[in-house]
Amino acid sequence: MDLIIGESLDEEHDLNFEVTRAGPSKVNQLVVNGAIDIGHAAPTQAAAANRQGNNMQLFGPWLANHTSLVVKSDSSYESWEDLRGETVATLPEPTASYYDTTLRLSHMDIEFEEAYDVEQAGTQTIHSYFQRGDVDAYVIFPPLLIPTLADGDGREIERLAEPFREIYGGNLHFQNLAASNDWLEENEERASAVVDIFVEASEMMAEDPVSYLESNYTDTANYETDEHYELAAERTSDIYPGTWEEEDRQQVQDQIEELKDLGHLEGDTPSDVTVTV
Repeated sequence: MDLIIGESLDEEHDLNFEVTRAGPSKVNQLVVNGAIDIGHAAPTQAAAANRQGNNMQLFGPWLANHTSLVVKSDSSYESWEDLRGETVATLPEPTASYYDTTLRLSHMDIEFEEAYDVEQAGTQTIHSYFQRGDVDAYVIFPPLLIPTLADGDGREIERLAEPFREIYGGNLHFQNLAASNDWLEENEERASAVVDIFVEASEMMAEDPVSYLESNYTDTANYETDEHYELAAERTSDIYPGTWEEEDRQQVQDQIEELKDLGHLEGDTPSDVTVTV
């Protein structure tokens, strides 16, 4: 979003974005409440909202899964198995961070809440838990992940994108462009332009990540050293999928269906939460 505003990509498409910032678990609620026209939501958040009678639709790409399981650098843990019975922190249900972790572990025949003492809280809170040593591991993502690894404060056990590629043939959509179905029907051309803007921004980040990460458009990341920027740039192309084809929309639906089959979502949770504009 910083890049889009900084490069005036919205204005190039005759739009004027007014940006509201909020935590990952709150943005989708702003969409549901009608406080914003467009936001982002995880597939599970959209499904949960619609189960409650709302009409949220995912209409484009935002982020792919970019979470990692991280432990203290001097710990002896080397795998999910080693952490059985220990405390693991993650963002709360129904965020993508929580449910993607649930999906990953299901393919190891591990039940997340049964195998670990799971602490659910907001991003900054779980980061503080980890820094203080209140938890043995946490599932975290850039930008907080980058200095944690680069400065030696933590050690990465697994990038969840890697097993997802083996399991599903590709990484999972983590957050998607979201709006109410009513807004989308009334603003089809605008919605299509928004998708084009995000695809363009994704391509720009993938082509030259260091330049954009070091620009004033990413002050919110708080990267400070060359090591921070190099590590962040290395992972940038994985974060922004930049595609919204039929296979992307089917993958979103499959995520929800699998979580229903595993009993993590109610059987009447709608899985058809995507549209093309």
